[in-house]
Amino acid sequence: MKYQTLSLLFLMSLLGCDSSTTTVEDVSDKVEVDSSVRPEKVKSPPEFLDPVYRPVIVNMENLQAGSSSSTRFSPQKTSANTTVTHGATLGTGQPDESVKVTWTYLKTDEQGDHYHFEKTKIDKSSQQKMMSKEIQYTGKKQLIFEDDLQRTWMSPAPVEKAEPDRN
Repeated sequence: MKYQTLSLLFLMSLLGCDSSTTTVEDVSDKVEVDSSVRPEKVKSPPEFLDPVYRPVIVNMENLQAGSSSSTRFSPQKTSANTTVTHGATLGTGQPDESVKVTWTYLKTDEQGDHYHFEKTKIDKSSQQKMMSKEIQYTGKKQLIFEDDLQRTWMSPAPVEKAEPDRN
């Protein structure tokens, strides 16, 4: 109550008093303040968070030949207008034909780490984009692409054990 009276006195000194102004003694009896009302927090621009799930593995499996390719990487937050694209290529089992998968870490928010994936079939005559996809990775094994020839997964990388000192 003392704070309210001081605030009112300060306002009165700034604005001045006239005959229609209520005196401080009269106001203290009439003013009710709802102490549960809080000012709204001003929302600041969203902060870019560091990737939550790292390191990760992108694994491409050739379903016909039984071969596979794994790439281990740790996504990193980049500066504005900068992207880092990773990629892996695996043969399809057909002569002069392969599939290239590229991926780019986009951002991290409350839902997880966001990536953009592209899958391109490459043969000796041309390069044609087959498909692209944006995913939200939450730290669990996740299927990215699957067709008759190949399957692409993203999964958490196993934790590397530190080697003991041998001195």
